[in-house]
Amino acid sequence: MEHKESANNQFTSSQLDVIEQALNQAKDISTTGSYYYKLWGAILFIYFLLNYIIESGFISFNNQILINISVLIFPFGGYLSYRKKLFDQQKETAQSKMERVYFFGFISFSIGYAILFVISIWQQSSVFLKIYPLLIGITVFNIGGIIRHKASVFLGLIGCCCAFLSLTTEGANLYLIAAIVSMISIFLPGILMKDGKI
Repeated sequence: MEHKESANNQFTSSQLDVIEQALNQAKDISTTGSYYYKLWGAILFIYFLLNYIIESGFISFNNQILINISVLIFPFGGYLSYRKKLFDQQKETAQSKMERVYFFGFISFSIGYAILFVISIWQQSSVFLKIYPLLIGITVFNIGGIIRHKASVFLGLIGCCCAFLSLTTEGANLYLIAAIVSMISIFLPGILMKDGKI
């Protein structure tokens, strides 16, 4: 009986060694989450900040230059994302499952935000700006929880809390709040992700 118990303990110990080795290998698979968080956090920050400047009337000259920059920044971000993806595909041997978490998390955000944007245009309201902090906050909070990145959870929660402020604000200040939330809930988590392993 004692021999059987010892064999079971060895079997369990060897299973644990295999699991631990697999987890350590998974940690070494680099993801691009940090890059995309920083890239799109910066792009959204610039976009919302430019729109805040345009809407608030801080600049007295023709705003067409700022409008063009704010529109062209998204294709530029798309181009940088595409180039990064091509570069990563050339050097990656395995894709982390976390890539799917990022992809589906932010695709869900994009779909919801696009629907709100269309509704806002149709109803001539600013609901897309008022709800932005809540949507991006929930997205970053959920992804942070799934990938076990405490900073993303905390900063996503701060984004959600900023919705209280945006829901009670009108006009150009909505763009300013959205810019701040983009920096806090997207860009900062990207900075705090260590070594691109998350």
